[in-house]
Amino acid sequence: MWGLFVNKNRVAFLSVLLIVSLVACTNNTKNTATSETGSSVVESAASETASATASESASSSDPFGKYSPPIEVTGFKAIGISTKFEEGETIDDNRWIRAYEDELGIKLKWTWAADEATQYYYNKLNVSIASGEYADFFVVNSKQFKMLANDGQLADLTDAFEKYASPLVKKYMNAFPQGFESGKLDGKLLGLSPQGDYAGQSLMIWIRQDWMEQLGLQPPKTMDDFVKIAEAFAKQDPDNNGKDDTYGLAVTNAFFGGFQGDYLMGVASLEGFFNGYHAYPSIWIKDDSGQLVYGSVQPQMKDALIKLQEMFKAGLIDKEFGVKDPGKVVEDINKNKIGMSIGMEWNTGWPFDEMLKTNPKAIWKPYPLVSIDDKPAMAENPWPISGYMVASKDSKHPEALIKMLNLYVKYVVDENRTKEDSNKFEKSEDGTYLYSSYALAAMNNPDLAMNDFYKLNTALKNKSDETLRYTDGPMKGEINSLLESQYKQGLAFVEKGDVSNGNHQIYMQKMADDGSYAILKHYRDNNLLMINQMPGVGTDTLVQKKSTLLKLEQEVLTKIIMGVRPVDDFDKFVEDWKKLGGDQITKEVNETYNN
Repeated sequence: MWGLFVNKNRVAFLSVLLIVSLVACTNNTKNTATSETGSSVVESAASETASATASESASSSDPFGKYSPPIEVTGFKAIGISTKFEEGETIDDNRWIRAYEDELGIKLKWTWAADEATQYYYNKLNVSIASGEYADFFVVNSKQFKMLANDGQLADLTDAFEKYASPLVKKYMNAFPQGFESGKLDGKLLGLSPQGDYAGQSLMIWIRQDWMEQLGLQPPKTMDDFVKIAEAFAKQDPDNNGKDDTYGLAVTNAFFGGFQGDYLMGVASLEGFFNGYHAYPSIWIKDDSGQLVYGSVQPQMKDALIKLQEMFKAGLIDKEFGVKDPGKVVEDINKNKIGMSIGMEWNTGWPFDEMLKTNPKAIWKPYPLVSIDDKPAMAENPWPISGYMVASKDSKHPEALIKMLNLYVKYVVDENRTKEDSNKFEKSEDGTYLYSSYALAAMNNPDLAMNDFYKLNTALKNKSDETLRYTDGPMKGEINSLLESQYKQGLAFVEKGDVSNGNHQIYMQKMADDGSYAILKHYRDNNLLMINQMPGVGTDTLVQKKSTLLKLEQEVLTKIIMGVRPVDDFDKFVEDWKKLGGDQITKEVNETYNN
């Protein structure tokens, strides 16, 4: 079930991870130039980069100016196992390689390629770094970026970006300024982030609307309201079967998994409950002095634990949650046993839309996180940037990286791109070939999903597809076929109550005034996002100690919620966390942040 869930229902969530893959990953099932162990793509390294005396046409401020004569550049390429190449195309000869040369005068040669899915690419890159062998352009993870930047091995892209980046590239980079700025050191732009949806993983409250109406309950506005609804769902037989077999709040045995690396979570996550108490477990936040601290060991956690312990003792939470993984909890949701869950915007598609196939009245509705006091709850989010596109300091044409990025944005990211360009450079119409993964440089539009929400929401209100039409470019006036199909799905639910084919999912996610994207908009518009302030995979000590510290955290907090240990044992947990490496990690995290 989990595999199916990841592949079909985590689109919004996976957008952040996918775009990093687009930057770094080309999978070649027909590749004859690359072995499974990541051997050289070409028999020898690419020839020496062409002289920097290329014509002024490429040195002008034209983002798409063509080098004449052409220049030669090299790259390291991450590949994977699942991506296929069209007939007649390979990793070394495909539509993107040809477009770089034909349109920009850039001849790209891969020095080597390696599998990314198993981390072999990054391990092989570490070997190249240690030996001082660099391609002109490549993708690094956050740890490698920090090391290379500090060692002075990366080209300064500041002037090149200002001069050559297309208006759209600049627009999308500035949509999430923190992500763009994270590629700088001492004011120098050393890495280009692929950007990501910085609000897309915000948590929200999902409630069985039919149960609320049956019991005459009002939507929650405070944490007290939230607890009262949970109590009613557990005690007032909302499923009308005469049995005491329902629970108020879904909780799993990995209740913080959503932001600790287990990305199968995002449903039945307790982080959002703690956010209501102004506690932010699993992420790094600023304290009053401006220093970064780990949210799970802050004093605000205790009040939330007290309330969860009370709810557990009162039967509002499943007594067996400690042994139930997310899959088991989802089974309970689909068996009509649970009335509330804290999750993400895509939950309307999975698992809630599954219920409608057997119980069409089981309508789940999202609500913003609620607070324990008059201070609004902030929705925590993980750091959305996990890698950077960089140029070696020895690259003779570092601006070529930006030109190749311009081309990607033109053909794949531009909301007004032509259908023909999308079919040629993004993916095949049947979805078999992901052409965009062939590219060297790629990025996302962090506002794309929100823009689509605005368009679909307006279209539904006006009962008109006018806002779904392209407003500029060669397709101006034509309707966006993807948005048109979603509009028709939402309309079918609103006008006919048709819950088949994901109609309810599309409506409640992307079109409703009170749907999940409307809640993301509420968070963004009112500055209610608490984004993890520690970029990347973490420090050396964190990597070494992470599993031990997470296990300690999970065990202690679970026992406190279940009443096996008193709430005051949280203080002992904080002391142990610090002694087992937490203090050293905090020191390293702040050193990284200050850099």
